[in-house]
Amino acid sequence: MLTDANVILRFLLDDHPQLSPRAAAVFERAAGGEIRLLIPAAILAECVYTLKSFYKLDRATLAAGLLDVLALPGVEALEGRAVGEALRVFGAKNVDFADAYLNALSLSLSYPVVTFDRDLGKLGAEVLET
Repeated sequence: MLTDANVILRFLLDDHPQLSPRAAAVFERAAGGEIRLLIPAAILAECVYTLKSFYKLDRATLAAGLLDVLALPGVEALEGRAVGEALRVFGAKNVDFADAYLNALSLSLSYPVVTFDRDLGKLGAEVLET
């Protein structure tokens, strides 16, 4: 099942009296092998944005929480390796999640990045001169 940001956020934050228990039940079903939860990178980006801008979580806490969710049984990120690395870099460095994700995707696929942003090169991506 593709999983939306609102389910992840209610599960992670446990802040809604009706929706948080329902979200927890979905993750319990995944842990029990009844369903598989797939989380697209764009949904994780929405979670990062919401947790950082609205809930004011610091980078390290935010990244650790989302990595914990991705480590749960029955839960998987699409482009999992790149997404996991992007969350680790985002949590440790002062970079946007999108830049961390593009860098991780570049490294995992061995594709250079066409960009005007030199910061991506500092992260390790091969940046093509434009």
